[in-house]
Amino acid sequence: MTKVVNADSILSGEAKINDASKCNISDWEVAPKDYVLYCVKYINPYHAIYLRRGVDVILQDGASTTLERRADYVENDELCELTTVSLNSVEFPISISNVNDENQNCSLLLTFDDENNCVVSTSTSGFTITGNGKFVNNGEKNSWGDKDRNAIYLDYTIEVAGKTYATLDTLVVRDRGVAAENFSPSYMKE
Repeated sequence: MTKVVNADSILSGEAKINDASKCNISDWEVAPKDYVLYCVKYINPYHAIYLRRGVDVILQDGASTTLERRADYVENDELCELTTVSLNSVEFPISISNVNDENQNCSLLLTFDDENNCVVSTSTSGFTITGNGKFVNNGEKNSWGDKDRNAIYLDYTIEVAGKTYATLDTLVVRDRGVAAENFSPSYMKE
């Protein structure tokens, strides 16, 4: 074992052509295994899985209804996932019912400033959304697990075809939702 030479040559592969690209599988009889490709996915500080509770005041045809979304224990509240869109923005998908009581999906866009204040908007057609909010480190005191938890507090209004939602949301961080991801690269010759 101590006198073996070129033991790692089996990792180099066998090329079909001269100057074969290690990333182009079609250049190889036996694919090389002597390199690693890494992909870095940026996740901003607001990207996480949250526990959501709040109050919706729904206005339709001049009548208002109040809907409270709150479990007995915060860890049993609705789960929602906010995903990174950019350095300071996250997407927050929600579902609301229209005037025909049909569920419609909409994505809120939360855009944060340097003070952790945010503006609530949307790019989903058919919806008008305005509002604001704030991300607060350890904002929920003695929350689930008897620990202080980060939270986002939102105050926004959604208008959709004859129905208006005035919503106050508290989103408590459950976890960051970060996990290993595998990818299969493809080679594109220019």
